Amino acid sequence: MSSEIGAALSGLVGLVGVAKAAMDTRDWAKLSETSAKLNEQIIKAQQAVIDGQSTQAALVAKLAEANEKIRQLEAAAAKKAEHRVVEVDEGVFVLELLDNREVFQVPGVGLYRTPKRYACQPCLEVLGKSVLLRYHPGNEMCPPDLTCPSCKTSIGLSKKLT
Repeated sequence: MSSEIGAALSGLVGLVGVAKAAMDTRDWAKLSETSAKLNEQIIKAQQAVIDGQSTQAALVAKLAEANEKIRQLEAAAAKKAEHRVVEVDEGVFVLELLDNREVFQVPGVGLYRTPKRYACQPCLEVLGKSVLLRYHPGNEMCPPDLTCPSCKTSIGLSKKLT
């Protein structure tokens, strides 16, 4: 009987071995399937990261453009702040440069002020540069005027400027 029990145990041990081998094969198939699913998810995650980096790069470029535009607008605003609108003749307005009149002592004459300086508004608005208007005091044949040497804008005056 002991030989029968030994043979049965031996058969059971063999059966357990076969069962383990079957389980290992099944586990390997599951592991392969799970590994394939994980690889797919990793690939999708990597694609999402690449898409996110592309979006971020585009946003960084737009931010740089916006910052440059802000810098340009601030520079234009600062340039405009150097001027004020003044009426030089009835209904005639020009941009006067602020803080542009120097006062100094002329020996034998006294205090001297430099003349007021006016800027061409179209050149400042369109070109972003402050072009000084030339003042022509006029004579009997020609009335006084202010003329822009850049855009040739001419502003006729009914009286001489002081």
